[in-house]
Amino acid sequence: QHYAHLLPNSWNNMEATLKKFPKLWSRGRSKSPRPKDGSLQFRWRFRKSPKVFVIEPGTTNDYLQALIIERETQRCYEIEFEDGKTTTESYSVAAIIGIIDLFGHGALILATNYEVTDVLEGHEIYKVTEVELEFMESFSDIPKDLQSYVKDIKKILSAGFYFSYTYDLTNSLQRNKERYLVDTSDPFANVDDRFYWNMKMCEDLKKQSVDSHWFIPIVQGYYGVQLVTVEDKILKICLISRRSRHRIGTRFNVRGLNDHGHTANFTETEQILIRDSSIYA
Repeated sequence: QHYAHLLPNSWNNMEATLKKFPKLWSRGRSKSPRPKDGSLQFRWRFRKSPKVFVIEPGTTNDYLQALIIERETQRCYEIEFEDGKTTTESYSVAAIIGIIDLFGHGALILATNYEVTDVLEGHEIYKVTEVELEFMESFSDIPKDLQSYVKDIKKILSAGFYFSYTYDLTNSLQRNKERYLVDTSDPFANVDDRFYWNMKMCEDLKKQSVDSHWFIPIVQGYYGVQLVTVEDKILKICLISRRSRHRIGTRFNVRGLNDHGHTANFTETEQILIRDSSIYA
């Protein structure tokens, strides 16, 4: 059902066709399935008061803590979560991207909407489609001198950014496989910081020893999937491009490489081919 929209329209019963190939079908099943109606489920809920931001467990999260961010000091800490104790309005959050300083105004960036791009080895891959900025200061309206920047940030972060709750997109499948042989407890224990686009945004949270459960790496680039048939065999082809966060910009402003060896707009591209129980990358 995850791939039905990718197959040719002439196929009458796509799910039944896929089930003829159980090993490939099982590779498309999520480790944390969504409801049968296909609706999206969100990991967090966001609430705010004049003094604090509160991020609490959402519909797909059994975590028993809530994260508190004091708006004046930006101090972060966890408290025990008690459902139903708060009556303030809230909205759903898919991922915490981090905290930025926008001309002296601190702002928390949240991914508020997403779409499922693929299921790779049982791990759901998501694309960010909408973000929200919550300023630490209590503005009745965002100042005019910040409005264009807020609009641009929302536009940029809502196109071409991907994440997963259980899979490290900053590393290739091969590197992830090698690491999983040693340690499977933390999927983000060895992220490649070249492709960890929100790394700087999460620094303040890390400095305050906030559990990594609260934030995940976001990568910028492309993730495409296509199913093809070859001699009655269904092949799944994935193309993943991850762009380095170092030395980025338009070609007239950023060229060549710097003293650290980072080339302008470096992009690592990975191709993955899945056939029955075999996977090639």
